[in-house]
Amino acid sequence: MRAFPNPGALLSLLVLGAQLFACQQTPAHADSGSQGEPNASALAPDPAAAPAANGEVAQGEPSESSSAPGQGPAAEAPANAPAAEVDTPPTAVEPSAELPEPVIPGATAGNIQPDDALAADFRTMRPDPQPDEIIRNSHYWVSNEYSHFLFRDTIANVGGAYMGVGTDQNYLLAGWARSELIIMLDFDGEIARAHDLYGIAFREATTPDEFLSIWRDDGEKRFADLVPTYYPDDGERQRLLLRAFEWGGTTIFARLRRIIRQYGDNGIPTFMTSQEEYDYLRNLWLTNRVFAIRGDLTGSLAIQDAAHMLRRHNIPMRVLYTSNAEQYFTFTPEFRRNMLVLPFDEQSWVVRTRPIEAWGLAPDDDYHYNVQGGLNFQLWMRGSSVSDCQRLMRNRSQTGVTGLSRLQAPLPEDATTPPVADAQWPEDVAQP
Repeated sequence: MRAFPNPGALLSLLVLGAQLFACQQTPAHADSGSQGEPNASALAPDPAAAPAANGEVAQGEPSESSSAPGQGPAAEAPANAPAAEVDTPPTAVEPSAELPEPVIPGATAGNIQPDDALAADFRTMRPDPQPDEIIRNSHYWVSNEYSHFLFRDTIANVGGAYMGVGTDQNYLLAGWARSELIIMLDFDGEIARAHDLYGIAFREATTPDEFLSIWRDDGEKRFADLVPTYYPDDGERQRLLLRAFEWGGTTIFARLRRIIRQYGDNGIPTFMTSQEEYDYLRNLWLTNRVFAIRGDLTGSLAIQDAAHMLRRHNIPMRVLYTSNAEQYFTFTPEFRRNMLVLPFDEQSWVVRTRPIEAWGLAPDDDYHYNVQGGLNFQLWMRGSSVSDCQRLMRNRSQTGVTGLSRLQAPLPEDATTPPVADAQWPEDVAQP
């Protein structure tokens, strides 16, 4: 079992971090032209790809009454249109296919090589349909969760695949996890475009300082020069990417500076404060191992396709980051199916946040942080009719770290089996 961070050290770390700037929120315009867009993992446009954002289609208001006031899914930002106890050992659930150890445990930038077949397969992932509306009619260009380091000791060096919603926080977590492949999943097409811009910046800049400079005040001119180079034959794609920078670029730049301030002197490396971390993530882009797609956690296309590709290439899903998206929907048969097809193994983790003060917020933060073993999560998805994440979280245990809990509880004796939607590839579904 991994050790969790020292509480005193974490408190000191948080005190060092200045409060994140207040993210601007503006109403969202219709998302034009985002269906089935290519991602920026290739130097030239590809026919598949798509979007991403922080949160899922709201299926009713969040159920928790003790949520911190004014909190949305992850952090919002401008857009002249869319903004935007004792641990219990987990009960093992065998995946539907035997998976190998991480292909590159303890990976470094130098030992990840291009794989054209892998890249071609993942570019065929199908995006879920554009939602009728996005949460709070806003785009979440950056995260407003400030304590992702609470996840670091749990996910460090687990390798495998990473899947997460949102923007900048995924680069922190995937870098710490030394993920060998990243799937940026979100239902807001503007967030996928933000990742396309990140991909251009990562490819162009060789250091964190150069990366930051691409986003600063003259970023509009920089991207105006760079975007046509990466998408020379797609004028509409160019327009949408430049619009995404116009709406979210300033906010992203401010968030990157916040990461530098918070983590610069606290001894925890990030892609903005460590050349090694930066090189690792940059190489994932250079080797076409980062994919952004419009995907709904409760949908029927993107996650099933991603899971099937991972199994085809024998890559375990080691980190699933849901942010606080789970507060916006119940555990539908489709969501349960999506969680059961992911190729979790004994080293896999689901990491999430919730803005519920009664659970214990991280210091100087508005969120509680939780980690759950991937196999344990699948156990609950398959074997318990618990209806939503808030009820599931009642089974969490304390870790001794303020604002961080762990969920590894076995099923209750009176658990009833819930309905699970059919999978397109039934062999992918994790079995008891």
